[in-house]
Amino acid sequence: MLCMSLLWQYERMLLVKNGRMAFKPGVRFSLIEEGDPFVIYGSVMTFKKQIERYPQIVATGVVAEATITAPIEVAGKVYSASCGLDFEMQAPLGRGAPFRPLVQEMSFIQDKRAWSVYFRRALKKVPDEDFAAIEGALKAHLEKLSQADESLGG
Repeated sequence: MLCMSLLWQYERMLLVKNGRMAFKPGVRFSLIEEGDPFVIYGSVMTFKKQIERYPQIVATGVVAEATITAPIEVAGKVYSASCGLDFEMQAPLGRGAPFRPLVQEMSFIQDKRAWSVYFRRALKKVPDEDFAAIEGALKAHLEKLSQADESLGG
């Protein structure tokens, strides 16, 4: 199971729109295989040139296409490789499931006080149990968002 880290909300919009995740040189994309389940974790949101840290789970799905090692341009930046993604669940932009409440139950996070360092790599393999908990948290969060939107008439 893979956890893909995504830093900027703008890049997320392009990722969702194009169905591809791009990687900088040095990323161990050999970890990715077609059919692998993934979760996308976002950590930074920008709003009117203001940067806000908001660790959140933003999407889950399955790797639809193995990694291609060819340059790809995203938001004016050139990346060295990319893979295709099929999304199963996606949070609305800026409304992902909070990750911080899950830290204590994540077995791959050894130092709970410095948990954010575990997301500094673009790709991270996580144990099946942790992946299921993350996926479950996003599902529950999306259900709450849907119920709130329905109660507001949306």
